[in-house]
Amino acid sequence: SKFRDPPLVYTRRQDPSHNPSPTISQE
Repeated sequence: SKFRDPPLVYTRRQDPSHNPSPTISQE
């Protein structure tokens, strides 16, 4: 459950590659 629904911020910070927009990761 935890791994399935992790915080968006955490996911973005942990997986910058997963995010198509690097700008969001920077913020």
